[in-house]
Amino acid sequence: MTDGVLPITVPMDFRQDFLGKEGFQDMLLTTANGEDVKANSIVMAFNSPVVARVVGETGTKTIDLSEFTSSAVICFTEFCISGRTDCLSDRNFREIYKLSVSLKVDWIRKRCLQFYSQTQEVLALSEDEELSSL
Repeated sequence: MTDGVLPITVPMDFRQDFLGKEGFQDMLLTTANGEDVKANSIVMAFNSPVVARVVGETGTKTIDLSEFTSSAVICFTEFCISGRTDCLSDRNFREIYKLSVSLKVDWIRKRCLQFYSQTQEVLALSEDEELSSL
């Protein structure tokens, strides 16, 4: 603890209802769809050392994520704000995983790996059930 201020660790709930509002969205993340996803640069920097370095060293508030879809980037920013990975799904976990590796957000990368492991376990159980019914 420094000067009575608790350190912020991630994942953390930065309050989506508060930081998700337009006035706090000071960063643009350019996506494959050509859409710009708005995000909070401070929250993104807390989660990602890559974002922290880009914003801190260059002052830029636009990051090119054009290899990722807007839906994946939106989901990723929601993870960073809420600390929860509720929108992780079979459809997007690979893309979210790649984003987490690119931006070095280790806690999201680990959640993606957990999701993948759980998905594989469910598939294995389903295959076992199918085989036993033969």
